[in-house]
Amino acid sequence: MPARVKKKKPAQSERENVKKWGKVIAQSWTFVPSILLEKQTELGLTPRELNILLQLFRHWWKADAPPFPSHATIAEACGCDRSTVQRTLKRLEKRGLIETTHRTDAKHGGRTSNEYGFGGLIKEATYLAEEVAEERAQQSKRRKTTKKKLSKSRKGLRVVRE
Repeated sequence: MPARVKKKKPAQSERENVKKWGKVIAQSWTFVPSILLEKQTELGLTPRELNILLQLFRHWWKADAPPFPSHATIAEACGCDRSTVQRTLKRLEKRGLIETTHRTDAKHGGRTSNEYGFGGLIKEATYLAEEVAEERAQQSKRRKTTKKKLSKSRKGLRVVRE
């Protein structure tokens, strides 16, 4: 008799996403840190570069298993030519945002799709995320200080009604 596997309840955030998107999210979804969208300009990412990165992320399921979609697969999803995908990936690699590893087909000996790493992008995004976190902490501290000053300056005051 097979052991019963207890089905996990989806996390609150997952349930909220299902509420927002409905059944379409059950088909598939891609995780993207918000900092990439918030700081796209600071990262120097063009809309096309970000779109191609999103296509790579779509194929990246495990941290230790880099994605390896073909240029044709990416081009079809983005609605552009393979050569555009190739040029864009080269630019991202040249800027150190992605790493490309050439793969070979062990069975036939020829080249196959490349494998992509995101170490440079993650490093840059982490730096920006830390900056944003620091800015938000300072803003929060300023707001608290302002509230304290206001409450102190209002001490002893009372509302007089006519």
